[in-house]
Amino acid sequence: MKLSKKTFLYSILIAGILSGMLLLYFVCMLPSLYVAHKNDSNLESVTKLSREFMESRSYEGLQVDNPMNTISLILPDNENQVTLEGKGIHLQVETKDPELIGELDKVRKYLKDPEKIEEIGEDTFDLDMLTEKLFPKQQDTEEYPLQIQWNVDQLARKLTYRNLKVHAVSDNLTVYEATAKDEENQYVTYIALGSEDDSQILTLVSVIMPQMQDMSGVVFASVPMIVAVVFLVVLLASQYFSGKIVAPIIQLSRYASQIQDTGDRELVPFDVQRKDEIGELGTSLNQLYARLGENYRALESANRNLEKENKRQEVFMRASSHQLKTPVAAAMLLIDGMIDEVGKYADVKTYLPQVKGKLIEMRDIVNNVLYLNHCTEDLEEEPVELTALTGKIIEKYRIQIEKKELTVQDMGLSDGTGILQTDRELLSRILDNLISNAVSYTANGGKIQITYTKQGMKICNGEAHIPEELLPHVWEPFVSSNSEKKGKGLGLYISAYYAEVLHLKLTISNTADGVETSLEQEESVCC
Repeated sequence: MKLSKKTFLYSILIAGILSGMLLLYFVCMLPSLYVAHKNDSNLESVTKLSREFMESRSYEGLQVDNPMNTISLILPDNENQVTLEGKGIHLQVETKDPELIGELDKVRKYLKDPEKIEEIGEDTFDLDMLTEKLFPKQQDTEEYPLQIQWNVDQLARKLTYRNLKVHAVSDNLTVYEATAKDEENQYVTYIALGSEDDSQILTLVSVIMPQMQDMSGVVFASVPMIVAVVFLVVLLASQYFSGKIVAPIIQLSRYASQIQDTGDRELVPFDVQRKDEIGELGTSLNQLYARLGENYRALESANRNLEKENKRQEVFMRASSHQLKTPVAAAMLLIDGMIDEVGKYADVKTYLPQVKGKLIEMRDIVNNVLYLNHCTEDLEEEPVELTALTGKIIEKYRIQIEKKELTVQDMGLSDGTGILQTDRELLSRILDNLISNAVSYTANGGKIQITYTKQGMKICNGEAHIPEELLPHVWEPFVSSNSEKKGKGLGLYISAYYAEVLHLKLTISNTADGVETSLEQEESVCC
């Protein structure tokens, strides 16, 4: 999944979590907080209202949360009257009845000492007497013990009436909704008119509408907690989400540093398990490392080839300065002697062929070195039959073979053995050098045995031996085991180089019968 889509889903997840938390808060916590806040607010309002009423003894100018249900009782210490004051009512009740006065005295005693209120029981007040006095069965105003003065128009004068709504609940029930408002509150009065078979029923309910300030205090008090919770949730979620992004980036950075410091060491590829842009970056780094590895190996191979080229250049310089120096000096001495007709050198016919021989020797050295520089260009692979090619090369050295009375045993085969898919010219030069060495280093009257295999051939020249300390160095240029007659020392070096170009394996070793040279094609390229 792409990072853009992950970020989008992360934003939706955070929004969902916060919305769920806020919903849970408003459903579960806010009502309880509102109730607690309302209780504290009511207590504070009652305390404040009581103190202000105790000073003014009037509700005029006082702020009352619910004037329809708020009333104060004034019971003087030395008067037998009770005054009820409210926002919408003023009621004064006076009595001269001794029994009622006695009950009032009990009320005064308990109001003056609130700790004694807990002592009030069922027999503290004479309820039967109060019922008989206040609610007589036969109404007689002259004998009624209470004198009542009341006024209920204080609130009504300040009310502003608003619209009336009708709710037809059912066929026999209709609810009328009337709204009124004073300076401080808004009231809703519901009048329900019901009709039954034998009667009409009227129900009156009046409520005070809640106001914004009732909730604002709770909301404002909850803001710090909401902000803290939201901040904590966003912080934790962001920390988790950023960790999911930053940690792989840090790993990629370390992996890139390892790639930079790896060199030619193998490095375990970066474990790509993501499908987003970071995963694509990891895949790109793996591909980059693989490509760098290939380039590094190609560069190493090129460096090795360059070292070989430098080595061949070194061979060229040394052959030019060292190997050519001797025949040039010998040729110059012969020519000078013939020109000056010094002693035996006056016989030009005898020594002029020797000069020619020296020049031919120099030409062969120059040709070998020059061919060494260009032998890898335009190789042409073809099936080459080793028996036929070897036979032609042996004929070149027939005079030397006969002069040394050597026996050449060529084990030619006819079953397809001894056929190589390679460049004929380079293979011919390799065999020429190997057979030339075999003829040169085999003792007079010795035997040279040539055998063939599916991968190549072997040449064994009897009664010959290479010193063990010299054996590891025979492939180096200018190394020769002939201490009596120094050779050019380039034959085996050139043969080894040609074999490497043709992917042939060339080895030389001492055996019980002499020195064995093996030339075989590597299995990976064997025809």
